[in-house]
Amino acid sequence: MAMHSQNQRRLKMQKNEHYLTVGELASLARVSARTIYNRLSAGGLGLPPSTKLPKSRRVLFRASDVESWINQHKESVAPIR
Repeated sequence: MAMHSQNQRRLKMQKNEHYLTVGELASLARVSARTIYNRLSAGGLGLPPSTKLPKSRRVLFRASDVESWINQHKESVAPIR
């Protein structure tokens, strides 16, 4: 029954949109999950927009928002000669 309820929640979210967990975002950003949670507690400053499933504590980040966030924070690196 829990699996069915979980699937229903996912269907209510935007179709064809991929979401990342805190752990996945932390891995991409090369920081700890604790760092992401600390930033969320501080109002989410410096993070892409997040969302939560109804009646859940799980924080998710839309993949397209994460991609935009990464592109905005990329540093230019000079080629090695």
